[in-house]
Amino acid sequence: MLVLVASDVHSDVGAARLLVRSAELHNADLLVVTGDACSPAVIKEIASYRSFYVSGNMDDSSVIKEARRRGILLDGRVAQVKEFTFVGMSVSEELPNARVEERWVLLTHYPPKDSDADVAYSGRHVGSYVVRKVIEDMRPVACFCGHIHESPTISKLGETLIVNPGPAYRRRAVLVDLGELKAQPIKLVE
Repeated sequence: MLVLVASDVHSDVGAARLLVRSAELHNADLLVVTGDACSPAVIKEIASYRSFYVSGNMDDSSVIKEARRRGILLDGRVAQVKEFTFVGMSVSEELPNARVEERWVLLTHYPPKDSDADVAYSGRHVGSYVVRKVIEDMRPVACFCGHIHESPTISKLGETLIVNPGPAYRRRAVLVDLGELKAQPIKLVE
């Protein structure tokens, strides 16, 4: 299963269009955006492709409402696509009360604490303890996150693949083959 992962679009509708175009070009099964769309117009673009969205700390109620209206909001929800279960964690860091099977993917805006995905410009690790604990205790096959723009990574935390693609407004995304657990960064081009 091929997933195009992005985060932190920050109202850049052009970047959102490029995400959809890249998903089409790579024949991705799914487009996942992990927060900070910052604009209902961005959500509209993302929703034109099969996609999931979890909210970010910069998203106001209009963004969340639009994502919910378009059926792509995964905050506190679970969805099945092919053999994988996608579990959305909202910025309030609540997981849905649902049983998850072995092959599941955590979608969250915040990266796990003390990982390659949470290093701020200062050098401090500023990620979420809750996200880290979920990964350690529940062992998803992958965690797609964002938030820390300066810490794009494709790395591992235990056996979990961690992907922070970096900000989409800087034309960054990552293509992930979940079956093989392989990922590669791609540059979104006009």
